[in-house]
Amino acid sequence: MKILVYQWASYNYRDVIEGFRTMGHEVCFLPGKPSSYDEDASFFEETRKELRRIEAAFLFSVNYFGVLSDACEAEGVPYVCWTCDSALLSMHHKSIRNSVNRLFFFDRGDMERIRLLGPVFVRHLPLCADPKRTAALLGTGCGGWLSEIAFVGSLYEKNTYDELEPKMDDYLRGYLDAAIEAQLSVSGGNLFDRLLTPDILARIGERFDLRKSRGSDADLSLIFSSTVLGFKTASEMRLRCLSALSARHDLILYSNSVPADSGIRRKPSADYWTKAPEIYAKTKINLNFTIPNILTGLPLRIYDVLSAGGFLLTDYRSELTEEFQVGEELECFESVEELEAKCAYYLSHEEERKRIAENGRKRVCREHTIEKRLEKLFAELA
Repeated sequence: MKILVYQWASYNYRDVIEGFRTMGHEVCFLPGKPSSYDEDASFFEETRKELRRIEAAFLFSVNYFGVLSDACEAEGVPYVCWTCDSALLSMHHKSIRNSVNRLFFFDRGDMERIRLLGPVFVRHLPLCADPKRTAALLGTGCGGWLSEIAFVGSLYEKNTYDELEPKMDDYLRGYLDAAIEAQLSVSGGNLFDRLLTPDILARIGERFDLRKSRGSDADLSLIFSSTVLGFKTASEMRLRCLSALSARHDLILYSNSVPADSGIRRKPSADYWTKAPEIYAKTKINLNFTIPNILTGLPLRIYDVLSAGGFLLTDYRSELTEEFQVGEELECFESVEELEAKCAYYLSHEEERKRIAENGRKRVCREHTIEKRLEKLFAELA
């Protein structure tokens, strides 16, 4: 069949497109860029024209675009979306109830939240890797180690919370700082929905204009927790963990983020396709920190590290034990102290660490490939 794909900067597009082609489908691309995820009259009409010209079986995108959904609704063509981010404010839009929507969520918690908005078709579909692509890049050997510990990713040091903080009164600043500390003490859960009380939201609403797009029904609590508190909490967690480990171990941060006065050794951000897999394979312990916005699901980095044969130490999410066997295929931590202890242990137990890494690689190759995920997607669409 013909599949029309709208492509943006998401990392997993290349694997999805190659997966479609491997399954025998023809992939066509929708050109252009909407001025808004939700509504753009010109892009809406151009999309309709392409749908008629291509006669595609469906239009596909990673993450959700209301303007694409509306165009598909107008033409009676299914719109298939697979999320890789959470929470998606773009889904809190009237278009979410369009009859053509076929929505696949990597984060089951986010899926249940969106289900309340009334979409007609929602399914759970975790993320994955393409082990064949990784193996072809790495070849037969990886050579020596690059470092004991590494993290490839952003520190979110430029976040909206730090921009807004000077405008807060003492009470609001103190409350939100305490809310962030509470969230930092919890692994695998999101406290912000309960901590953003009506009184606190009223104070936030009086001081800040957190705008949402036309047609959006996202409330202030979701907007503030996901776009402000979530990124600040992730920044604090990553800095604290990396700083603590850097004091005792050979650690490299691969990032364009520049940590100030932290003692963290940094190298430039690693190219996702050509350099990151090599780093994962040549690092004794790879770290993953999941942003609190992700409620239950597993980010792409987990599958990427394991696909490269790297040992992974990640924070906890409830879907982790559904996808992998903790202690046998990867390891997890729930506090800075536990992270430090497990790093020390696995650095001194090399054979156990290598065995777990190999088990994780085999699990991904066996069950968490792009082919397996797309087979499930097409089965659900049938």
